[in-house]
Amino acid sequence: MKNEEYKKLSISEFTKVAGRYESNHAGIYEMCKKDYPDILEELEKEPFNDLLDAGCGPAPMISLLSEKYPDRHYTGLDLTPAMIEQAKKKNIPNATFVVGDCENFPFENDSFDAIICSM
Repeated sequence: MKNEEYKKLSISEFTKVAGRYESNHAGIYEMCKKDYPDILEELEKEPFNDLLDAGCGPAPMISLLSEKYPDRHYTGLDLTPAMIEQAKKKNIPNATFVVGDCENFPFENDSFDAIICSM
């Protein structure tokens, strides 16, 4: 399968699950939640002001981080527009959400102090 075909399949799949991704009915995607404590623990070891969540989905990590560190800025990047729509509905004041592709990074070099990606 070619890269662009895989991306289209990913967008299709994550569009279907976007509205329930953070629920207890997210199926296989519920396993993503197990990574959150480990990511938080690692971030506590490094100072950061501007963080990118690559593949942010509906922004569960940014939600957690924004509560814990409200003075910092967060950017969520996801390939799936429906996931970004769900993230924006949270109205996180110190967060920006962008539909985009990690292979074609839509940001300048050195835009972030930290980048996270779960799963």
